[in-house]
Amino acid sequence: MFDTQMIRKYVMNSQKHATKISPVSSIVCGACLVFMFLGAWTCDGAMLQLTQIPKDYLALRLLSVLAYVLAFALLFSMRKHFVATAQDNAYEDASFDLNALRPSALGLNVYGYRFFTRFLVVSALLLVVGCVLLLSLRPSATDAMVLTLLCIFLIKAVGPALSITVLLLFACTPLHSAIKITALSYTIAFLGECLLGIFFEALAINVAFVLVLGACLQCAGCVLVARSLRCMAATTTMETQSAPPLSAKTSSPGAQHMLNLNRSLGSIIKTLVFVGATALMLGFMKSGAPSCNAVSLAASIIVLVVVCAMVFCLEHLDVRALFVSAIICLSAAILLEPVIGLIGSQVANTLADTATILFEICIWIIAIMLVHAAKNGALCAASVRLATVIGHAVGTLLAVGAGALSLIYADAAQTASFVLLFIYIILLIVISRNPENPNPSSEVSPATSTTHDLSYWTTPCETLARMYALTPRETEVLIQLAQGRDLAFMESKFVLSRNTIKMHVRNVYTKLGVHSKQEVIDLVDQTRTRSS
Repeated sequence: MFDTQMIRKYVMNSQKHATKISPVSSIVCGACLVFMFLGAWTCDGAMLQLTQIPKDYLALRLLSVLAYVLAFALLFSMRKHFVATAQDNAYEDASFDLNALRPSALGLNVYGYRFFTRFLVVSALLLVVGCVLLLSLRPSATDAMVLTLLCIFLIKAVGPALSITVLLLFACTPLHSAIKITALSYTIAFLGECLLGIFFEALAINVAFVLVLGACLQCAGCVLVARSLRCMAATTTMETQSAPPLSAKTSSPGAQHMLNLNRSLGSIIKTLVFVGATALMLGFMKSGAPSCNAVSLAASIIVLVVVCAMVFCLEHLDVRALFVSAIICLSAAILLEPVIGLIGSQVANTLADTATILFEICIWIIAIMLVHAAKNGALCAASVRLATVIGHAVGTLLAVGAGALSLIYADAAQTASFVLLFIYIILLIVISRNPENPNPSSEVSPATSTTHDLSYWTTPCETLARMYALTPRETEVLIQLAQGRDLAFMESKFVLSRNTIKMHVRNVYTKLGVHSKQEVIDLVDQTRTRSS
């Protein structure tokens, strides 16, 4: 017979180390993002050169939509199997179940980890099969259209599995860290694509090698994600051997503070519409690029310098600043093109490319926030990725239509740009009536924390107090720390000396295994996420 108290003490110690996100885990998430997008863009460019299918951009976009629709349907049908129900959270000492499928910070049970690992493996195999068929048969658009589209679909099939699981990994990290690593990794991916394109063109690299390289990058991303899932599954299996009762049904504070997002259907739909509209703009803008996701080297370097300055110099990366900068660059590139053209012929294109990179970063950050706040993170990740690819496809379709109208009306493309920008700005004004992405620096603001019900803070803090054997006074101090309170506030609230407050704070840090107030907030955040 198992000693439940001994197991519980062992697991609590394991959770203390597991809940802290190490720099290595952030690096792994960033590497997965770089491998995923850099590999996908490299494969896209190679496929366009190998197949030469008509309306190539539109074909790639539509096949991506098909792959994501099938992935969404699969996840929707399996959602009850890999996400534990409320009964899985009802742990009692008297009924100690070592085989319970307890949800982790990702909202997945043990079967869920296995499901996504197999999903990655199957998708990677389809990628390899598609590449082999495309390289061996070399189908052209005239003699084997169906086979060509099948090969492209098999290659694009890895996208849903990889992007959804990478989103889940990002959503498991503290939001302020996820935002920084997203901005940095996305910019590195764009810069890498530019440098690889220059390298391939300068050395006249065979297109077949380019396709294989892109496939290898995506497979490397699959391996990294799969290994991360295995490590997290092992942690989850160990945690299921003991756990305190989790009862709070609240959403993630990261989403509450950074996204003002709740679980209502209207809020989720509004966010998905915003993501889809932004992706539509990107799809329209990138349809005239020389390769499927190409941006200029100058734009990549500019964004990299700005992002590095924000990531390494600021405690919190300002998402609003990134988004506003993207709007300004896009508006200047479209509305002021005649004036900017007097400065240089490529200035407008550089501004548009800068806006493209910033918009892509903002879309991924919003997706992380949405998944972080969702009860079913996997299904939410599939939804936001599906909205993104649908937006890309619709934008490309509009670009193709505008190009066709240019034969009749010479300024059709420019007029379409003006109309889309106008509609997009109107949409932003409507959505801004209930902002979906406020400044992340408010994550620790005491002023905003007072707007939440007291149980929003006390429930996860009391859960941690039971886990780490905090005293009643230390629990009270923990609640204040979770809301971002400083020593002066607690000194006044508890009518205690500054040294006594410092002693309690030091004891809380020691028992929880943290070293800063932000780590306390992240720990409370993750505890609340697991409870929901």
